[in-house]
Amino acid sequence: MVADETAIPRRRRGVLCIGGTDPTGGAGLSADVRTGAGVGLDVATVVACVTVQSERGVGAVHLVPGDVVGAQAEAALATARPAAIKVGALGSAAAAETVAAFVQRARLPVVLDPVLAASAGGSLAPPAVRRLLFTTLASRSTVVTPNRPELEAWVGEAAPDLASVMECARHVAATVETAVCVKGGHGPADGVVVDVLALPSGEVVRYEHPRRPGGPFRGTGCTFATALAAGLAAGRGLVDAVAEAVAYVDAAWQTSRLACSAASTPGLAVPKLVPAPEKVVRIVRE
Repeated sequence: MVADETAIPRRRRGVLCIGGTDPTGGAGLSADVRTGAGVGLDVATVVACVTVQSERGVGAVHLVPGDVVGAQAEAALATARPAAIKVGALGSAAAAETVAAFVQRARLPVVLDPVLAASAGGSLAPPAVRRLLFTTLASRSTVVTPNRPELEAWVGEAAPDLASVMECARHVAATVETAVCVKGGHGPADGVVVDVLALPSGEVVRYEHPRRPGGPFRGTGCTFATALAAGLAAGRGLVDAVAEAVAYVDAAWQTSRLACSAASTPGLAVPKLVPAPEKVVRIVRE
């Protein structure tokens, strides 16, 4: 007997992720797809670069021509009908220019993860790409999600403490008129991680949550940005979507730590349960 089609729940419109491959499955588009599965959203993928990388670093990067990146993106937009876009490693200026033009036409929420290097080391963004990431692409995004080293590369100066991170984030958010969410994993190795969301209005929101033992796990930045894009795709406001993404990464980290050691795990696992953000994150507005 064939089941009634009306009894099959339809999945919500998902996220279009543009970035690079990782043969180990730990980071990049693999992490994006895994995160989509974890939050219950479909993920369409566009390959901008093919990497040879592992926990030892990046061995090689093969660049996909800009016109091929654009053709993939247009096909995914027309067929998958995503509700948000996440942009990760692009590899070349041609890809960055193509993606910048695409997101402007698409008119969807955009999360830009300005990937400059792999977690284990190795550049994924030459100088020409960095310039486009921090100017044209940033200004066409809804939110940019640098870690502390990426923020320092953006502003051209060190941000050694929380106060300087907040000031730098506030400055670049005002400059590109785009929200900037600085991930706090590179902060002090104490018991608390502080992520900073700076809005173009000048408001700064801090997300304080426990620093969990274990790791390091690859693909945490990819996972966070895709979870954030999923929240925007579902219609969440930016402040709430960031809190949900923090809670998701926290749950994925703990699942990975309990499952096996970092040495045998390429990236974050899909968590079985994600707690409500208020059980994990303390939000402070300034």
